[in-house]
Amino acid sequence: MVKEIRIYIEGGGDSNNTKASIRKGFGQFFQELVQLARSKNIKWQIIICGSRNNAFRDFKNALKSHPNAFKSSTRY
Repeated sequence: MVKEIRIYIEGGGDSNNTKASIRKGFGQFFQELVQLARSKNIKWQIIICGSRNNAFRDFKNALKSHPNAFKSSTRY
């Protein structure tokens, strides 16, 4: 059974403000899924990574550091 969902998103630049805006937008976009997951005690996390290289690096690192989480990567 899935206990955690992590979505890695390329984009948002290097600024915390722009990353926060992108994260908020994706949070609203996925709102129904987030609520459903949380109602089943499944942790939900959207990770805004900035550059393509950072997104790829973070996703690869997560394969090792969060082996039981469902992970997805996308470009924005």
